[in-house]
This record gives sequence, structure tokens and C-alpha cells, in this order.
Amino acid sequence: MRPPSRPLGAAPRPGGADHLGYLISGRMGLRMSDGRELDYQAGDLVMIPPNHSAWVVGNDPAVFLDFTGGEYLSKLS
Repeated sequence: MRPPSRPLGAAPRPGGADHLGYLISGRMGLRMSDGRELDYQAGDLVMIPPNHSAWVVGNDPAVFLDFTGGEYLSKLS
């Protein structure tokens, strides 16, 4: 984990789901509810608690394989 190269993204939303996943390609930035910002890159195993926001860092797509959180995300539609 490194500090993000570009602090972007919306404010963390209350509630939400936690995620356990693997970043297959690209880079991804996260902002946690406590204000911390993290930057992940391809090959990282990522554990993300609820109350966060996420965004793609750079111009390449970020492909994230999410092992958890699907039940919550399916209720959003």
C-alpha cells in the first residue's frame, strides 16, 4: 500500500459492504471513512471495510475480482 498519487473520489458513503478481492490489473485508490487514502496496484490482495469510496488511478482500467460484497451490490439495482 502506498499513498495515492491523485487524491480523487467521492466522500465515503455510510453503510455499504466490505470487500475481499484481488486487483488483477491497473491501479485503484480508496478513501476510508476515517479519511485515510490508499493506493493499490495489480497483484495486490485487498481487504476493504465498509464506508469507503474507490476510484481508478491513471488511464488504465482497474480489474478487481471481488470475492465478497456481491449480495450487498445486487440489492442496489
